[in-house]
Amino acid sequence: MAAQDLPADVLLNIFHLCLEDPGPIPDDPLRSSRSLSQVCTSWRRIFFSDLRWIAIGHASTTALGDGREYRMTITHLVQGANRPVNPLDIPLPWSYIASLDLHGLPIHPRVALRLFQNSYTTLAEAYLQIHVQTTSTPTTASTLAQPFPMLQTTLRRLTKVHLIIIDDARGSDELKDFFTIAHLPKLKHLRVEAVGGLSLWRRHLLSSILPWCSRHVEQLDLIQVPPVPAVGRLGADVGPQPTTTRHLTYQDVEDLFQSIPNVRFLRLPRCILLHSTTLRKLENGILLPFLQVLEVGTSSAENGDDILSMVARRNLEAGCRAGLPPMVGPSNAVIQAGFQAGEHANDGPLYPIFSVDLSIPEADAEFFSRDCLSQHLGGLEGVEVEIGAWV
Repeated sequence: MAAQDLPADVLLNIFHLCLEDPGPIPDDPLRSSRSLSQVCTSWRRIFFSDLRWIAIGHASTTALGDGREYRMTITHLVQGANRPVNPLDIPLPWSYIASLDLHGLPIHPRVALRLFQNSYTTLAEAYLQIHVQTTSTPTTASTLAQPFPMLQTTLRRLTKVHLIIIDDARGSDELKDFFTIAHLPKLKHLRVEAVGGLSLWRRHLLSSILPWCSRHVEQLDLIQVPPVPAVGRLGADVGPQPTTTRHLTYQDVEDLFQSIPNVRFLRLPRCILLHSTTLRKLENGILLPFLQVLEVGTSSAENGDDILSMVARRNLEAGCRAGLPPMVGPSNAVIQAGFQAGEHANDGPLYPIFSVDLSIPEADAEFFSRDCLSQHLGGLEGVEVEIGAWV
């Protein structure tokens, strides 16, 4: 019997077996299955007739170490005329994935949880686009229609997570479940990009991510991305936005800081402001004693001035605790007098901040760069300061 004469069901079984059991670890477990589709026209037609066989815009896998672990990057999955496909419908070796990049494919939080459950023993890095959306979306309909076990999943090897979150103002419970059910005890680097305006951070996202914030986190990037159009570059509708939101309080911010005491790199969206009370605790190491890089927005030039003052005083205190001589400079006179008066009695560990990136309101940016910044130069020796503006 000629190859092109094999029955369709036999061919599909061959294709599925090639992917489910690739044999010796290849550079790309999809390569052998795709090459089978190139044998002849009939094989190609059958190959792409099954939902589990898709056109992959870009996919790459790499074997890691000596074990069966793969590093996988998929920028988008399409079926037919750009119709999204649920990645769980594809028989990939999820239980062997160590690094997963699906940032080009919007998925529902429940789909992300299922991916975590399927790869919990090996997954070390994840880059996902989470879209809180309705169940009618093709990407997630098949998964959401099935019973889903809401059991906590612990990923002990997952140390780095990058999330793009698109919220339609109706998904607070879905997001909270996602961050609560997935337990990441060893997470070191968390980056969350919120698409949908500053209201998303104010509404519920900051409190939602708290279960993932622990003493192991060393880098935290919280970013606000401007909303996209109805069908935007990330392929999803951000939906209606709430008309009113609860503004974050300094206690909300301090609750976050208390949960990540060992963070060294901190990036905050401009809706998360540093209150004078919080700045005093950062100054003497009650909060974030190991912080070294800070990127934050300010409400005014005065708020920016307070942040730079905090950095100068903290760095001087860090030097004193390390037994270094006080820095010499006119801007340090008041600071040193405060230390001599016993205003800073905390003797715990304290690291100096060596990089500050401030985002100043556009109306104040020029004045701040010209007048305020110059007043701190003596106390910020060795500190890299970047000044930006927001509208």
